[in-house]
Formats: sequence, C-alpha cells, structure tokens
Amino acid sequence: MKTRVLLNLFLLIGVLVLIAVVFYKPGIEPPKEIPPLTTLTREQVAKIEIIRDGNTVKLERVKNGWQVVGAVPLAADTTQVDALLALLDTRPQRSYAANTLDLAKLNLQPAQTTVHFDTTEICFGDTDPLDGLRYVQLGDQVHLIMDSYQSILQSKRAQFASRKLLPAGADIVALDLPKLKLTKQDKGWKVEPAPEKLSADAPQKLVQAWKNTSALWVREYQKAASQPVSITLADGKHIAFELRGGDGEYVLARPDLGVQYQLPEDMAKPLLELHQAEPEAQDAPTSKADDL
Repeated sequence: MKTRVLLNLFLLIGVLVLIAVVFYKPGIEPPKEIPPLTTLTREQVAKIEIIRDGNTVKLERVKNGWQVVGAVPLAADTTQVDALLALLDTRPQRSYAANTLDLAKLNLQPAQTTVHFDTTEICFGDTDPLDGLRYVQLGDQVHLIMDSYQSILQSKRAQFASRKLLPAGADIVALDLPKLKLTKQDKGWKVEPAPEKLSADAPQKLVQAWKNTSALWVREYQKAASQPVSITLADGKHIAFELRGGDGEYVLARPDLGVQYQLPEDMAKPLLELHQAEPEAQDAPTSKADDL
C-alpha cells in the first residue's frame, strides 16, 4: 500500500516538473519584441508629405486638427490622417540591411511613393510575391510590413479633405435651397413658401442635418450644370454650393474650395426638404350597429 502511494506521489511530482518545463522553458530566452518602424509618437508630428509620381500632398497640424495644404487650405479628414500616422508604430515582419538588397529591383530606388513625417522619410517599394508584405526603407534598413497603406497613399489631395459639409461650429442663420428658403428670426424660423402643414421642429431638423451630414466621398471639383444652394452663417459668411443630382446620387460642389461632396439620395433628401407633419388621425366612422 505504501509502495503504491509513493509511486503515485513520484508520478505527480514528475507531471508537475514537466508542466513547469513547458511553461517556463528554462534555458530558452523569450523572443524579443520587435520595435516599431520609428521612435516618433503621433503627437510629435507636425507635417506630413506624400510624394508620388511627381505630385505632393501636404498635410499640416493646425490648432483644431489637421488641414490639407494648398492655395485654398482644406480641413483634413481625421480618419485619413490617423491611418497615416499609424505607420509610425507599425511593427515590421522582417528587416534587412539595405546594402544587402537590390533596391532598384524592389522599386525602392527610385521609390514608388515617399512619405515624410517631419524629417523622417519612409520609402515604399514593391510587395514580396510570397506573402504580400510591402518593402519599405528607412535609412539603411529595409523592412517588410503589412500592405495596409497603399490605398490611402494613392489618394489625391481632395480625398484627404474632411467629409463634413460645413465647418465645425457653423451657426446657420439662413438656408436658400432650390425650392425652399429658411431665415432665422427671433421667434423661430421663417419658411418660404410656407407649407400647409409643418411639424414644429422641421426647420431645426433641416438645419441640423446640414450641420451633421458627412459625404461618403470628396472628389476634385468638376464644373457641370447645377442649381445654387446658399448658406449664411451668424458671422456673416456665405457658403455657396452647386447642387447636382441623378442616378440615385447627389453632388454638392464647392468651386471656391475645388472639391465636391458625393452623397447618396437618402442622405441628400433631408438636406433639401422639410419633414412634413403627420396627418392627424381621424375618428373611425360609427356603424349602425353602434347606434343601436
């Protein structure tokens, strides 16, 4: 009996030792954490430049976020900028000394695309045919990273613009639409032409829609037949749009900014029409049986 107990005890100890060996792996050093591409933090970066095919898109940090640099600066889309800044702390899958590779064959000399984060330069080349990782060069090192940045790096200047129709904090005091005009007064909104039935909050809903709506896409401005839309803000500024519609899509163009906002019909309609009041429910007709 004692022999069996001792045997079971030795077996238990053996199992515990095996578990400890598997878990702690004595004598085997844990893999080192791969450092990110750069030591820059996202908050440190003040300027971004994307150079591709001889064209340059420039972004710069301003007081209230980012803007697209140009003759007429554009408020930048924060989602796009954040996606670019994520490149700073991307961790490579593999890394090589640049002098051990044929950089021209990898399209790194000259580079397909070059991105500057302030003075830090990242060059983009081809993808590895086996695993689809992208070759990027920083100084004397070439890294292979997940190919997650090509679509944004190929975007044109207008595509980096904010998709909001109006600037943040816009205080609308007048809306002049193709079939409707709203003017803010002391006691509410004056609507012209005045509809027969109108819900009390319909004008405010229309104004709020203009403040909140973001386009699906922003494209470079293209001149075409359109209808004028004018918005007046409390500070006296007038914002002029050109309205075009068809095939289930609407365009609100800003020729002064050189961009146009693309919206599907279901997003554009609330910007152009008042919400109509629901018809009042009528009393159900009384049947003869009820009169008996």
